[in-house]
Amino acid sequence: MKRGRYEDDYPPLDDHGVGGPNSAGKRQRGNDGGIVHLTLIDKLREEAARRNIQPYEPIQTDFILQLPQDERGKVSYEEVVGENLGLIIGKKFNTHKELQRIMDCSFKVWDEKKAVSYHGFPEKVIEAVLLVQELCYLGQATKRAREEEGDPLPVKQHNQHQHHQQQQQQQQPQQQSRQQNNKEETYEPKEGEIIETIEAPGKIGLVLGRKGVNITRIRRVSNCNVHADNETQSIRIVGIPENVQKCVALINETIERGNKNRAEKQQQQQQQRSMMDQQ
Repeated sequence: MKRGRYEDDYPPLDDHGVGGPNSAGKRQRGNDGGIVHLTLIDKLREEAARRNIQPYEPIQTDFILQLPQDERGKVSYEEVVGENLGLIIGKKFNTHKELQRIMDCSFKVWDEKKAVSYHGFPEKVIEAVLLVQELCYLGQATKRAREEEGDPLPVKQHNQHQHHQQQQQQQQPQQQSRQQNNKEETYEPKEGEIIETIEAPGKIGLVLGRKGVNITRIRRVSNCNVHADNETQSIRIVGIPENVQKCVALINETIERGNKNRAEKQQQQQQQRSMMDQQ
């Protein structure tokens, strides 16, 4: 039988629910009762709250109670996680180890199948499944929000000097993009140029792109002055007529591509939930 990753490191619990990393409890706490270990999912919950992201809605998991049980009353369940596998594993496998510490059941990942599997008492497997599903949802939702708002990815705080340098490097292209955007706003049309305004409610983030990469490309390819206004949710284009026409086409293409990517991600999530409901 093919073994899952970390099977030797994290053996299943015994009949009394003791063994592996789970015996350490849900979380480490200090003498004063305060949490001293903040997990990735805790950080994602805090970020989601700051960004007003809709909280995770638990999926139906009653079917796990109906799965065949072994002689010790434990069940096995496997689900495909697709592109979320990297998020679940984490850098240097830290997230997987973090999840295993929190869970009260055996938890393995399968690279080839892009799947994860659980083994333990039904109630504990349900808790673990919901935890992983919440992690995947929050990971995708916060990533999408950062991309739409042009924010950099979060950086670990263990090295303040390195963090400050990285933050400056990340902010530099954003500042340049904002300066360019302000310059475009005050640009006055020359002879032969026209002004066209596009209403784009809810789509400004897609047009800007992460760190302004999309709008920079649009300006370069169309040779137009383009200003995206977050307050009015509109886009101001200045240039000669043929360039303005090209610019409008590029903006529509960028929005359409962004909408398509969102729809594909939502469809994939729905398919995963449907597969779980059928099981």
